[in-house]
This record gives sequence, structure tokens and C-alpha cells, in this order.
Amino acid sequence: MAVIGIVIVSHSKQLALGVRELAAQMVQNQVPIAVAAGIEDPENPLGTDPIQVL
Repeated sequence: MAVIGIVIVSHSKQLALGVRELAAQMVQNQVPIAVAAGIEDPENPLGTDPIQVL
């Protein structure tokens, strides 16, 4: 199991990916970052899947 330093949780996957990009630059890729955002529903992609957060 990998150690995660930061978990970015958002209802919007695109927003979370942008935040991850910014955070990665700030920590110079020395801190593991995970994204738990959006749901796998093409018609309504906004939401948060608790299993992703876990």
C-alpha cells in the first residue's frame, strides 16, 4: 500500500486535477498526492464516491 500525503476530494474531477497540478508544483513532487473526485456517471459526473476517498 502506498503512503498518501495529500488527498484532494472534490465533486468535480476536473477541478481536483487542477488542484493536484498546483499542489504537485508546490511540493515539487516530494509528497504523494491522491485525487478522489467525481463519479463514473457520464450523464451526471459531479459527485463524490466515498470508496474513492477511502
